[in-house]
Amino acid sequence: MYTKQDFDDLTAQLKKRRLVLSVPCVLLLGGIVFSLCIRLMWLTITLTILLGIVAIFGHTMFLSPVSVYRRHVDHALYGRVRKTEGCLKEMEENAVWRDGLMLVPLIINIGDMKNEEDDRLFYFDGRRPHPGWEMGQQLCLTSYDKLITAWETKSNE
Repeated sequence: MYTKQDFDDLTAQLKKRRLVLSVPCVLLLGGIVFSLCIRLMWLTITLTILLGIVAIFGHTMFLSPVSVYRRHVDHALYGRVRKTEGCLKEMEENAVWRDGLMLVPLIINIGDMKNEEDDRLFYFDGRRPHPGWEMGQQLCLTSYDKLITAWETKSNE
């Protein structure tokens, strides 16, 4: 489901976004130094507030989403994973946001379909195409925590 190329693309995108965000921050910081040299307190205060706004907004809106998704792909590729086999019991149609990721919740039953104690909650990446699973289909999921990193279908024999 994820490849090294995905991770490299996200790393390059994160570097590019850091560079783009650092340009206005450096310019504002230069303006702050200049205003301190010519002793214009109102300009120093204004530029400092503007630098804070740009830095916080830029980090929240441009850096953080890519950084979170890159960390997710890193865990999917290189983290500790486990395999779980079971039947698909339920899958939501709409994605939800969990820990900064857009995920689709689904329930896999690892034993008796009537016993709720055998149900396991997993999350499928909402940015990936829908896998087209059918209810009751046997699946072997590879996951870290509750996040699915790979899957394969098993035959219902």
